[in-house]
Amino acid sequence: RYHALSYCAGSSKNVSKVPIDGIMFNAFANLEHAIHCALKSWNSRFPDKELLLWADQICINQKDVAERSSQVRMMRDIYLRSQDAII
Repeated sequence: RYHALSYCAGSSKNVSKVPIDGIMFNAFANLEHAIHCALKSWNSRFPDKELLLWADQICINQKDVAERSSQVRMMRDIYLRSQDAII
């Protein structure tokens, strides 16, 4: 199961490159920091287990307005169905 990652977006001018499965994504710097912190915490507790994260900015096609609108309406269920929410 996945873990839903909640974060404060911050400024859209403050972006970072985030590697996800070998693909580089432009993401808010705050999201990059949240991913880093979540991975560090997870790896210290479960060094042999993979962490599957859901983060809206990466998992939702931000360029597709229809998809983005549809997914935003589903976010409550996305968080409820996750193993837990990392805040």
